[in-house]
Amino acid sequence: MKQAKGLHKWLLGHFLPISLLIISYLSGWPFFEGLHFSEFTLVVLSFSALIYISYKSKDSAPCNNTFLKVWIIYIIFQLIIGLFYINNYYVARMYLRNSLTLLCCYSIYLFSYPKYLFQCLHTWYKYFIPIFVICVIPVAIPETYFHFLIPLYIGLILIRALPFKHQVLILIVAIFFMGGLLSRSNLIKIIIFSIIGYVTYSKYITKKIAKLICAFLISCPLLLFILGISGVFNVFDMESYMGNYDVEMSYTSEGEERGRSMIKDTRTFVYAELLESTIENDSWLLGRHPSRGYTSIKYQDELDENSGMFNTERMNVEVGILGIYLWTGIIGYLIYSAFFFNTIFSSINRTNNHYILSLAIALSFIYAFSFVEFTCAPHIMYIMTFIYLGICNSKAFLNMSNDEFKIFIKKIFSFKS
Repeated sequence: MKQAKGLHKWLLGHFLPISLLIISYLSGWPFFEGLHFSEFTLVVLSFSALIYISYKSKDSAPCNNTFLKVWIIYIIFQLIIGLFYINNYYVARMYLRNSLTLLCCYSIYLFSYPKYLFQCLHTWYKYFIPIFVICVIPVAIPETYFHFLIPLYIGLILIRALPFKHQVLILIVAIFFMGGLLSRSNLIKIIIFSIIGYVTYSKYITKKIAKLICAFLISCPLLLFILGISGVFNVFDMESYMGNYDVEMSYTSEGEERGRSMIKDTRTFVYAELLESTIENDSWLLGRHPSRGYTSIKYQDELDENSGMFNTERMNVEVGILGIYLWTGIIGYLIYSAFFFNTIFSSINRTNNHYILSLAIALSFIYAFSFVEFTCAPHIMYIMTFIYLGICNSKAFLNMSNDEFKIFIKKIFSFKS
């Protein structure tokens, strides 16, 4: 019994937070896609730890979302079907990666417990500064800095809950990276989360106003998608209505800099190829399952280099919502969206504190931006999204008062044990 409690404490206090550190560190490396063994090992071990912790916990889970249960059941169905399509090593490897990506939603149950979330994040924040100075700064790749600091987003979203000195520190870090990063998506995320953190915690942002903001953010990508496929207006074709602009820096697998226009359209062809592929393969309803990808002419050279003669389909999708649609079909997309919508609006209706409103609005932005980015992969941004979903689905967090929630966030950022 004592050994079980010791393992339970070690998993929560050390293993999971350090796993988050490693995943966030590797997420920023330009050659991270090639580190499949490390990626698989970390996610498998972390996921096993989550199952163990949830099973051993004596407390009933604070999260009881019906849509989440339906989503998990549907994912299991997809995993079983996907097994029958594995015919070589490359497909098996990507099946494992994509399956673990989809199953990461199980972590919502863990993160809905305040004590578990505190132990994970508090340990992370205690260790991240020395690791950042020793391991990350010497690399001198802006993308590595950015991804490693993604867990600080929760500090931006809930910045009004922190003491003034912590607010200043987080803002300095955010401004520093805004000046050093030329990636448009990273800049957008930092700016939006900063605005959410400061503007939404206000007496003028009532529950009714918060729901209107969330509804607007959620409906925007859906409206733009309809306008795009109808040929009326393509939001991704920025050069047609903005002209040319500065360069966005990206990196090759060797870490070398390369530039491209910050307004270059890098998404229209992804949508076109993926949608055409699912329609041609008659997989638009149930998806192509985690073991299959989509036919891509644009990335054919990349496919030839990575998989040789093993596979002619592209498994990775830069657009998060397209990844969900590719693997689970329109049925999976509807269940996934229903879970997001239910979490957002239910948390606003049920919460006793104002900070949940900020997280609900942030989740609405994440859902909207998943039509542009937020790759579905065992990536630190993907995992942090489930932390936000865990908080917004937790009865314990929803029942907290403003003062109780504020104390909880302060303790996370404290360096005291």
